[in-house]
Amino acid sequence: MEAREKQAQILREASQTRDTIVEQAQEKAHEESARILSEAKAEIESQKQAAIRDIRTQVAELSVQIAEKILRKQLTTSAEQAQLIDSLLDEVASSNGTESK
Repeated sequence: MEAREKQAQILREASQTRDTIVEQAQEKAHEESARILSEAKAEIESQKQAAIRDIRTQVAELSVQIAEKILRKQLTTSAEQAQLIDSLLDEVASSNGTESK
């Protein structure tokens, strides 16, 4: 009888050890998957922000190019160019004068 009891006890201990190992492995796998998911989300957000910055830069560059082309078409003579420059300088001077008061 004692040998059977000992065998049953060994089987119970082995089963408990197996259950503990499986539980620890599942817990570790869950933690690892959460870490990987978190890193992936951070990387996606980083790439998204970089793409947004790139798009903003491209839009700004295109806007300047379009404005330049429009101004070149509208200001065909030197007199028109001089008049626009004088007008812009007057605006800057008046806004600087207003800000300093």
